[in-house]
Amino acid sequence: MLPVGHQIYLERLRKGLTQAGLASACGIAQPNLSNIEKGKQDLTVSTLVRIAAALGVRPAEFIEDSVKTKSIPLTRKTIETIALAVVNPETRVSDEMRHLASLFREILPQMHSLGSSQKINAAWLELKNRFTSQEIHGICQRVEDARQRKS
Repeated sequence: MLPVGHQIYLERLRKGLTQAGLASACGIAQPNLSNIEKGKQDLTVSTLVRIAAALGVRPAEFIEDSVKTKSIPLTRKTIETIALAVVNPETRVSDEMRHLASLFREILPQMHSLGSSQKINAAWLELKNRFTSQEIHGICQRVEDARQRKS
């Protein structure tokens, strides 16, 4: 489960809001929102309710016990398919595999073209919510192997 602050950060990015915009919408200081998103500051229930309202979500969505869910089984074949889709974006795969491949493309420096740090951070957070660090590292290794085979 991602910390509440990281979940707020991801939701803010999904909604296309700036930190200043969200802070203004929920009536808290922008530096406080920054610290909440980074996990450096705890937040009260009333602040969580205001942030959730400004983002248009239920407060419970940030605090429900959501264990890391893997909607796809992480088998050797799945890892190979994700790696292939990262290296060859035109590969025919499911929408979920395509989404995972785009997240890995975003975090791998040799795969993305100077994207925004917000997009890279959001991709990392989403991957960390789905996979363990070992699993992410393993998939990145398979991507590198696939890149070398393609060359």
